[in-house]
Formats: sequence, structure tokens, C-alpha cells
Amino acid sequence: MTAVRIRQVRSANGTKPNQRATLRALGLGRPGAEAQRADGPQLRGQLRVIEHLVNVEEEKSAPSRGRSPSARRQAGGGDA
Repeated sequence: MTAVRIRQVRSANGTKPNQRATLRALGLGRPGAEAQRADGPQLRGQLRVIEHLVNVEEEKSAPSRGRSPSARRQAGGGDA
């Protein structure tokens, strides 16, 4: 799966409330802030709302979120 790197390049001052909420949902809020997300239809819809505030670069691998649940079970680090 591909990943997308999102960098905020313009301030949210003067934008609509739904655009500011979309920035916050993506983990952005100030110019220069960056976030990396897995690409998908929901993300593309969010980016369409704030396309004038951000730069988007596609990357080859999805963001890692640590070990998978099955890997944790095999390593013995479960919910004990």
C-alpha cells in the first residue's frame, strides 16, 4: 500500500470551520507541520477539502504502526 506525506504550507487563518477541523483530524495545524497517512478514498476526500493549504507527496510504503497483533502474540507481549 502506498503512503502519502502531507505538509501544511499555508495558515488556516480565515478558512472555514470544516477545513480547520480536517487539518486537525490529519494531525496538522501550523504551517510546516507534516503527517504521513496510508492512501485511500477517505484520505483523498479530506485532501480535496484542504488542497489549497497543503502539499502532498506520494511515498512507496505505508506508515508503520509498530508490530502487528500477531507478532506481539508470538513475542509474548500480549494483554496479560
